Amino acid sequence: MIDAKLLRSDTDRVRAALARRGAADEVDAFLELDGKRRTLLASVEQSRADANAAGKEIGAAKKEGRDTTVAIADFTVPSVVHDGVADFLHALAAARRVDSDAG
Repeated sequence: MIDAKLLRSDTDRVRAALARRGAADEVDAFLELDGKRRTLLASVEQSRADANAAGKEIGAAKKEGRDTTVAIADFTVPSVVHDGVADFLHALAAARRVDSDAG
């Protein structure tokens, strides 16, 4: 198993080592999936932060006796995050199939 940090930091050296084993193309596939994972992770973390902030605002509004119907209705997780997660999971499953076929 190759350390992801090593692969990101010394891509050329890892690619050369894997080329000797006929697996140099796997480096690009990994880097592409890793980039998608990192992008999605940032989106998920931002969504969690937004959810926490909305939850605090809604909780404060309820405590003060204000109507929270609109605030609750306005708060939804963007479908972009859901779509991105689905795309990532499909790509990950495909990568695992390729890996298991190669091994």
